[in-house]
Amino acid sequence: MEENGQPQPSTPRKTRIGSQNVVSSTPSQRLSKHAVDPLSNYSLGDCLGKGAHASVFRGLNLATGETVAVKQIQLANMPKADLETIMLEIDLLKNLNHPNIVKYHGFVKTPDTLSIILE
Repeated sequence: MEENGQPQPSTPRKTRIGSQNVVSSTPSQRLSKHAVDPLSNYSLGDCLGKGAHASVFRGLNLATGETVAVKQIQLANMPKADLETIMLEIDLLKNLNHPNIVKYHGFVKTPDTLSIILE
């Protein structure tokens, strides 16, 4: 939106689908109104890396054709403090804009996983 001829920063969009919360901060992450599974907009490919609590997959945004990285964090048995730390890191990523830092596109949280979508 423009106000006084100046573009305004986009505000994150929050949508509730069943028991899933979806937060999106870029237009490419908007969900179709009929999507039951928010990750159905993506085709997940090969695993790029794996850690103690998460795996990173190559993903394809089916709506835009954009290649992304999808970091999937397993929430089972994760301490609440660790989840809060991850959410703080997501908030930090939203505000960073530097050529040497991966760009944040959004996240999808389900009861079992937290998927962070990155460039």
